[in-house]
Amino acid sequence: MAMQLARTTKRTKEIGLRERSKMENQDKIVMAARKLFADLGYEATTLRQIAADAGLGLGTLFNYIGDKRDLIYLIFNSEMESLTERALAATRPWQSFSAKILTITEPHYRFFGNDPLLSRILLSEILTHTPGIHLEQYLGIRSRLIRGIQDVVEDAQQCGEIQSTEDPNIIARSVFFAISAALRWWLASPDPEWRAGMRDFEKFLNIQIEGLKISQENSLAQTDSPNNNDRASVGKLKK
Repeated sequence: MAMQLARTTKRTKEIGLRERSKMENQDKIVMAARKLFADLGYEATTLRQIAADAGLGLGTLFNYIGDKRDLIYLIFNSEMESLTERALAATRPWQSFSAKILTITEPHYRFFGNDPLLSRILLSEILTHTPGIHLEQYLGIRSRLIRGIQDVVEDAQQCGEIQSTEDPNIIARSVFFAISAALRWWLASPDPEWRAGMRDFEKFLNIQIEGLKISQENSLAQTDSPNNNDRASVGKLKK
């Protein structure tokens, strides 16, 4: 019995040491990648350079990542996971729908604004989903954020704040798309400042919520106008 307990304790310690070593290596890889991306740029940096700066062999590096894009997910995933949970937990029941969405969005502007260089790389590279060790975790984080926004949508539908009976997942994804596009546009500026980004996003959100308020009367008048019919005829002739 005592010998079995001793063997179990030894295995537990070994597993603990392996996990600790794994975490330490991941930290070394992330620090090396951040530094090289900042100094040389993402495209110019090679995985061999990252491995060397991390004090690891290239083969060992591939135990942690599948390719350079996968490395971007490794850098951001742990921070993005906690960021998503904090952002969703920050909303309050008494807030309006728009206030809740702004509450969820603001931490993302703050986070990406802390390191615009790496943030631009992340938001650029995630447009192409190639298989990787860390991609699945990233997609899970994204799904968690959309699900959190969907919860906000469902609450607003139930209390009558949102009159639309559209599928709440569709509405949530449209809000997520607005956040993603606004973040990319903001990060493309030379010196992205989170408060300015949030001011713009609030305007985008208000347009999404209130619509363009197109006059039905003017819209019908334009549809029935002779000039509009002429344009339609020209279009048919060109075809």
